[in-house]
Amino acid sequence: LPLRRCAPPPPRFAQGRTNAAPRIEPFPPPRVVRAMETPHATVEPYPGAFESLERLRKLEQLLDRQFEIAGIRFGLDSIIGLVPVVGDLISGALGLYLIQEAKRHGVSKFTLARMYTNWGVDVGVGALPIVGDIFDVAFKSNTKNLRLLIAHLEKREAKMRKVGSSSSLAPSRKARAAPDL
Repeated sequence: LPLRRCAPPPPRFAQGRTNAAPRIEPFPPPRVVRAMETPHATVEPYPGAFESLERLRKLEQLLDRQFEIAGIRFGLDSIIGLVPVVGDLISGALGLYLIQEAKRHGVSKFTLARMYTNWGVDVGVGALPIVGDIFDVAFKSNTKNLRLLIAHLEKREAKMRKVGSSSSLAPSRKARAAPDL
């Protein structure tokens, strides 16, 4: 264990020493762990946006992180992907639903391109017979896409607070009017 130097103890009057050597403690003091802040935006861009985000979060957990065996987390995406063609199509459709909901939230084209890339890699490599099944456990495209969505919402909220007006940064009327699936 590394030893840590601390401030010298206060001088002792009986000994008359004022220049005492620093103490050495074998263990560092315990760290204070702060609770994480809310990992998503707090300003609702349109009515029902928070419910949609919570629904996407539950879907992502179900698809990518629902089960754990020997410290390896996986979800229904990996299990459904074991069925040769139909399973890959179903898991691809569920991942595409997450991207369509991100469009409703008004994410940028660049973020959408990154989401489609994650989805395409997951569907493309996941379609391979054995390698794809192992890849589905390791590559969690739905988790990555949800993190991209949350990061975009947080960035948009920071801009809204900085500018002070939400009119120019709210999603388009077409994005808000999309039907709820």
